[in-house]
Amino acid sequence: MKKILMALSMIGSCCTFGQTPEVEVLAANAQIDEGVVKKDMARLEQLYADDFVFTHGSGLVDSKASWLKNIQNPEIRFASRGQDSTKAEMHGDVAILFGRLDIVREQKQQISKYGLWYVRVFVRKNERWQLVSHHKRVALVERLIQPLKYFLMINPFKHAIFRLSID
Repeated sequence: MKKILMALSMIGSCCTFGQTPEVEVLAANAQIDEGVVKKDMARLEQLYADDFVFTHGSGLVDSKASWLKNIQNPEIRFASRGQDSTKAEMHGDVAILFGRLDIVREQKQQISKYGLWYVRVFVRKNERWQLVSHHKRVALVERLIQPLKYFLMINPFKHAIFRLSID
């Protein structure tokens, strides 16, 4: 009986019956970030599709298995992952979400606070929304500045010098 109640609870937390598809997918989106903070692996296992792909801003690509392993890492703790400006574009059983995520992350006793804009793609499978893709959006300014970080080096005398690399 206890297992049945737990299963019904998980189904209820993953799906919001009787609401519009847009409200359902926005709820699933919020549940993902709540699940990451709480390290709720059972919930995340349901919310991420088996073919999930996470493309980080650095270009690193995680699968569902590698991302869930990262979340489980005891040396990494997400203190918060707050949604902002989230919009859903609905296409039947596919939803494209655009939004901002403000993150507080702790690793090796160092706290990082950062925000990012993202595009997430959800697909409705078996009456449940699942995330199939998360991609960090890179702003134009960031695209222009990022290469300079690798080539610009500030010396101890506060003079900017450039390093050239020929490959």
